[in-house]
Amino acid sequence: MKRRQEARREPDTTIITAHDEEIVCASCGFDLDESELSASKCSDCGQPLELKKSISIEATSVPIYGDS
Repeated sequence: MKRRQEARREPDTTIITAHDEEIVCASCGFDLDESELSASKCSDCGQPLELKKSISIEATSVPIYGDS
């Protein structure tokens, strides 16, 4: 399962950077869909389901404010 979170600015000025999240079966690397995340076995390899999560974060530049 792959999810994409776009960058956004929170009301308190916190910046949430854009990031991608991928969740796969740790045994075989099968790309799971959301309904399979709560299963006890992988629907592809049949092994007990252990999840592997990868997160990629995009770096953004933020201008410096204030005195330097």
